[in-house]
Amino acid sequence: ITGKMFDEVWTTTLKTTAGAFGGKPIIPAAISNMEVKLESNRKTYLNAKYVNPAKNRDIHVNVDTIPDTKILHFVITNGARKHDLSIKYNDNYKFWEQGTFFEIDGTSLGETVSGKMSGSKNGDVNVVQMEFEKGTKVHPN
Repeated sequence: ITGKMFDEVWTTTLKTTAGAFGGKPIIPAAISNMEVKLESNRKTYLNAKYVNPAKNRDIHVNVDTIPDTKILHFVITNGARKHDLSIKYNDNYKFWEQGTFFEIDGTSLGETVSGKMSGSKNGDVNVVQMEFEKGTKVHPN
């Protein structure tokens, strides 16, 4: 495990390796050659990577804030599988007041997705409503 800060970017890496030696390995193959890496400037982005050849994993997660907006942009990939989502959030809501908590738009595995989560109060009852939609396939140009 290593952790460091360079040029205002924090990086933490966990890497496992198993070298060749005589006899049967005591560390399972599923965890003997993997890497997890987190990188962030703690203000505008967070990048994560999980690579594990034994489990066929090569997952990358990139989260960015869009300056001067309340939008988070997520790109998650695992090989050819990709999710690209933008989430617009409301950080001024109060759960018991009416309003939209967040809206989501983007693509997931080639299909459009959209939706929102909102809330309201009906007497003594807090109501949370979630609306999510998965659309038609998105074809590259």
